[in-house]
Amino acid sequence: CFVGLRPAEMRGLKWEDVDPIGVLHLRRSAWRGHISEGDSGKKRHVRDIPVGVEVVQLLERYKETLPLIVSGHVLENSAGKPMRRGFFTVDRSTRRMPGRYSP
Repeated sequence: CFVGLRPAEMRGLKWEDVDPIGVLHLRRSAWRGHISEGDSGKKRHVRDIPVGVEVVQLLERYKETLPLIVSGHVLENSAGKPMRRGFFTVDRSTRRMPGRYSP
């Protein structure tokens, strides 16, 4: 769903940045416990990512399942802070797909 977004951009994304026409407006990044406005990542600029209406609809359905929105971040923890980087980490210790047979 977040193809093209850096982890810091995903953590900084707020609901107000999700445009119903299918665009994510990246206005901030969250990294090392800091939220930087107008700094969407390594290139230090604001950018828009077209994701399509279907992705926005998926995000809206996800939003409906949340018990409470504290800070307005799309991916926030129970304390209202952006999810930690470890939330996005993939275990690359094995190269096998889960459930596949390997001799």
